[in-house]
Amino acid sequence: MDMHYVDYINILPIQNLGKEIIIEKKIEFSPHASAKKVYELVKDRLLHVNDWYKIGGFSRFQIINANGVSVNRRIINGDYLRIDVPGPGSKIGRGYDWVRVEELIEINEEDINSIGFRVRPAHYPFGEKNNIAHFFSSKTTSCFIITRNEKSILITIIDRNIIPNSDIISWTDKLRHRFITLVYVFSKLQWRKLANGLIADKL
Repeated sequence: MDMHYVDYINILPIQNLGKEIIIEKKIEFSPHASAKKVYELVKDRLLHVNDWYKIGGFSRFQIINANGVSVNRRIINGDYLRIDVPGPGSKIGRGYDWVRVEELIEINEEDINSIGFRVRPAHYPFGEKNNIAHFFSSKTTSCFIITRNEKSILITIIDRNIIPNSDIISWTDKLRHRFITLVYVFSKLQWRKLANGLIADKL
């Protein structure tokens, strides 16, 4: 079966606004390779978001729980991700960009294993909550999905409904906002590097 665009966990929103980014990395295993074992290893890498910078990426991601505490564990629903993007940080976000995990789903069947989570730009969670602390608007989502289909593993990273954040109020954030086209290109490079890093040395 071709896994291209198949959303087994039904986590992808409809694309109807702005731009879309789709990054895919598909690996076919020989009959003697254990795709299930590799799936579990890659899944662990995916969920340990704090370590993404080690395997592929330019930004640093830190899991912050609902109580505002930095934690070092697998990501769960309701967590915030504090993102340290190279260059000037967001004033609204106290120097960082912020997203929140709004859904995490996994299915396990005989021939199909799939796990993914969806994040959405968020306000700075531990202060005033009037403005989104991110380059993109709250309509934008990012989904990170790993699927094993028999002897194949597919890593899919999809940003949908990419729209610039209109909540920008400070002059420094407005300056960052002027480079939104570069941010779009940066996101594609970031996700491609991450997808390659998730599966690296597991072939």
